[in-house]
Amino acid sequence: MSETFTEIAEGLFAIHIALWHAPSQSLIFSDLHIGYEAELHAKGVLVPNFQTSDVIERIKYILHLLKRQKLCPVNIVLNGDLKHSFGKISSQEWTGIERIIRFLQQHCKNVIIVKGNHDVLLSHIAERFNLKTVPSFKIGGLLALHGDKLPTKEELDGVTIIVTGHDHPAIQLSDGAKREKYKCFLVGKYLRKILVVQPSTQPLVQGTDVLLGTYLSPLLPSNVGKFRVFVVDDVTCRVLDFGPVRIIVENCKSF
Repeated sequence: MSETFTEIAEGLFAIHIALWHAPSQSLIFSDLHIGYEAELHAKGVLVPNFQTSDVIERIKYILHLLKRQKLCPVNIVLNGDLKHSFGKISSQEWTGIERIIRFLQQHCKNVIIVKGNHDVLLSHIAERFNLKTVPSFKIGGLLALHGDKLPTKEELDGVTIIVTGHDHPAIQLSDGAKREKYKCFLVGKYLRKILVVQPSTQPLVQGTDVLLGTYLSPLLPSNVGKFRVFVVDDVTCRVLDFGPVRIIVENCKSF
C-alpha cells in the first residue's frame, strides 16, 4: 500500500479524512454538514460558499489515491450528518447534497446514507435519488453508525470493528509559540471491539480537541487515555500515529 494509506485496524485504512475497508471495498466519510455556511451567514459571519466544491475535491483526491492502487469502491458510506440544519432543508443543503450524491453515484455501485442526529427530513432528499437512509451499515465484520446512539445487540452481532463520527475529533498541538489544530482519528475499544472515531469531512471546522476529554458519543468512555490518535496531515495527506492520548497529555504537561 502507498504511504498515504495507514492501517489503523485489520483491513481498515485511513486515507486522509476517509476510511477504506478493504474486505468490503467500502469507502466511508463522516459529518459532511452540508449547509453549514448558511448558518454562519445567518449569524453574520461572511464566508464564501465553497464547502460543497471543497468536499468534492477532497473526495476526488481520495478516489484518485485508490485508483493508483487499482482500487475502486463498491460502497460509499456517508456516516451521518450529511446535512447541517436541524430544521427544514435549506436551499443550500438541497443544492449541495444533490451535487455530492450525483458525483458519488458516478464512482461506486452503492451510496449508503447512515442517518445522523442532524439529518432531520433527510429521507426526502434520499428519495429523490432512489436511496434510503439507514440507522447503520454492517458489512464484512464492520459496523458503521453515526455514534449519537448506542448500537443494538443485533447491530453488534458478528462485528469486530465499529466506525463512528459525531464527535469530530481533532487535536491541538503547540510548540510554545504557535498552536495548530489537526483533524484526527481515535482508535480504541468498545465492548472488546475495535472502535474508530472518524474526523469530520466538513472543511470549515477542524473539530473538538481530544485532549480536553469532552465527548458527545455514548460509545466513548469518559477516559480515552488508552485510545490512539492518528493525525491527518493536510499538506502531505498522510495519517500519522501519535500514540495514546494519555502519553500525548503527559508530554504536553511536561513541555
